[in-house]
Amino acid sequence: MRPPIAALVLITAAICGPALGRAEAPASTWESTRQGTTAFLNWQGTAPLLGKPTAIRLSFSSDPTYTDELTGAVGFDLFIDAVAELAPFPFDSFEGPDAPAAAHELLQMTITRGDQPPLTLIAAPSGWYPDERQFAFGLAKPSFEAPSVPRELFAALAAGAEQLTFRISAPADPKLYLEFSLPVGDQKAGFAALLENVAVENGTGVSAQR
Repeated sequence: MRPPIAALVLITAAICGPALGRAEAPASTWESTRQGTTAFLNWQGTAPLLGKPTAIRLSFSSDPTYTDELTGAVGFDLFIDAVAELAPFPFDSFEGPDAPAAAHELLQMTITRGDQPPLTLIAAPSGWYPDERQFAFGLAKPSFEAPSVPRELFAALAAGAEQLTFRISAPADPKLYLEFSLPVGDQKAGFAALLENVAVENGTGVSAQR
């Protein structure tokens, strides 16, 4: 069960790859969608995690809702399939608000930006089991909160980038990690749209042009 994030509006995404050598770019597809006030940029594909081809679904999203009852979020969720085959990675250590890993910044996101130095962001992801086959990692912050790691990530990708690499390390062994990379060179407009959805002129957050 997904841990609650205050009164945040639903938002979807998470992370992985092999601890054996360099992460490989997976076969993948992208799609932009909208449900009410929430804008999504969805990716799905297959990547080698711990040397095993693994189905992965990743959803970046933003929602400008800001009422007494609901607060929209900016962030992503990452769903990993067939996690039983990815032993010995300790998914249980990330599950729930009281998880042993909850207080540690074990999620690393590296953005490759052409002739600019790579940008690396770190965060402590949430985690839950959507069903018996999958595990999900998530990162979400209120859409009015600026700056935040999700906003910084979206801004860097909207400015133009070549590749985005996710890595999640095991709490007790940094040499054990899930990692994969995905090409983002043609998704500049998609990430800009996610920021625009929560820009100041649309009711909350900071300007997408900042």
